Amino acid sequence: MEPGEWVSVGKCVGKAGDFQTLLVPFCLSPEEFNALGELKGATELRFVDEGKNGLTVKASVERISPAFDPQTRKISVDLAVRRGLPRMRGGLRAELILELPDASGAVVVPTSALSERYEEFWLTRPNSEQVRVVLLNHGPQNTSRVRSPEVKAGDTFRLRPEQ
Repeated sequence: MEPGEWVSVGKCVGKAGDFQTLLVPFCLSPEEFNALGELKGATELRFVDEGKNGLTVKASVERISPAFDPQTRKISVDLAVRRGLPRMRGGLRAELILELPDASGAVVVPTSALSERYEEFWLTRPNSEQVRVVLLNHGPQNTSRVRSPEVKAGDTFRLRPEQ
């Protein structure tokens, strides 16, 4: 359009948008979707590229698609960020952290709770019973991922088995 030009009926001259809210799209598995629903509005997104150590801001569920992708079986969810970011703009990397049980039955324990004897790893229950576990790998912040049919999430073990 040129200045002073007449506008024809039905011609689009501009689009209005809400730039106060940033929508962050995610495709979630049914398990992830259920975990998101259990957060009860306490959803947080971590924007890893904002600032030196990233930035964590509150988000809320804006839209849930009634459909799902038939190949991946994932559900499209838009999370809305209304404040907390210096600039509401697209192209930002966002992480949504959801606590889910490991499908393999593995659990994360403090590395100090493990004892090693004869190349086997053990956890010690508060009643001094020892449970053999398979060490899968070491994780961040002095944690280890282990698996055993006798160990499940929520079980209690000694932090220092020698005590």
